[in-house]
Amino acid sequence: METHVQLVVSLPSIAMLLGSMAVFVCRLPDTIQAGFQMFSAGLLISAVGNELLPLLSPKTSDTSKLMSTVALVIGFTIGLIFMFGLGHLTESMEEEEDEEQPTHRRTHSDIETALLDVDEAERTRAKEGFQAETVEIRKEVQRLQTVIQDGCQNSIDEILHGLEYRVHKATRVLYVRTGIDDYNHKRMKEHGRELDQASVKLQGFDSFQKAKDDLKEFQACLEHLHGHAERVPHFRRWKARAKPSEEAKLSEHLPLALVGAVTVDAAVDGLLIGLSYAASPSAGIAMAAATCIEMGFLGLSFCASLQNATRAAWKIVTVALLPPVILVLSGEAGHRLGRMCSENPEVFIGFISFSIVALLFLVTQELLVEAQEVASGSKIINAMFFFGLLAGILLENFV
Repeated sequence: METHVQLVVSLPSIAMLLGSMAVFVCRLPDTIQAGFQMFSAGLLISAVGNELLPLLSPKTSDTSKLMSTVALVIGFTIGLIFMFGLGHLTESMEEEEDEEQPTHRRTHSDIETALLDVDEAERTRAKEGFQAETVEIRKEVQRLQTVIQDGCQNSIDEILHGLEYRVHKATRVLYVRTGIDDYNHKRMKEHGRELDQASVKLQGFDSFQKAKDDLKEFQACLEHLHGHAERVPHFRRWKARAKPSEEAKLSEHLPLALVGAVTVDAAVDGLLIGLSYAASPSAGIAMAAATCIEMGFLGLSFCASLQNATRAAWKIVTVALLPPVILVLSGEAGHRLGRMCSENPEVFIGFISFSIVALLFLVTQELLVEAQEVASGSKIINAMFFFGLLAGILLENFV
């Protein structure tokens, strides 16, 4: 592989290493991460539209066009099956690992975790508390039957929300969830202040449109705050878990399912960079630039999860080095594969269509979804998507 190609493929790997090292120094605010997610999504969309889509329509004979269309459909189909299958597989692996090693502390216990390490007295209290809640749930359901007959929307809505609260409370009682972890507690305090400010804005009525916008902002903040109240700290690509306290007891078992998922993720990203660069150098550079942002935050969140699993520095460093190395190797493999397939237009189109599906999957199923959880109605964060789109267009013009 040529030197400049090696440099392009190596940049995301370096970004991931820097992100992994940064976990020992700081954690970035959610709003900044969401902004980078939006920017990265816009950059990727630009790379797909400017560079990859035109490669799917070669000027060939009718027979070749037919074969190219078949290759395109096959590539898209394989891409869909692979990306959704990969997501399902990694989620299943993490669930199985959680079942095999149920090491959550009580304050961090998952909603699906059984009563572990709980003495008989607490079990008895949990049973009695749960039975008391089921009595209240039954009363509310009977009350709902009467209200439904009247058809009053406000009354029905009030009871349904009350039932949701009862279900949440019964869940906490049943699974002995006695508190909120430090990270979510800190975030709840910050969002609580935002909710207070949003409630003040609600009191001013300038116009119906402004009132609708203010109410929407308040609702988004309320839902986000409630999410932290029920949230369990699982791994997210762009979400770095809080550093464990000194007295916290860690399992000292590496999360192998997570390591496998991140490594496969890095391999796929490297492969896509290599294929994109083989198809068009500017597309490869745009893909590498967007992946630099993505892999930097992935390294941050991945290393943070390792920090919450073990205190052995050598384990963290060794495992954190694996995905960046795999990314470089898969990037080289992808570039060579793209060069080889360029001599066979149909096969090349199949690989490009696979790449497009993988990129759009990353944008629509991960980047934008996670960013919107934080962005809500923020115009600045949402505008970052369009700045990323503009950056991709400018990059294509000057590279």
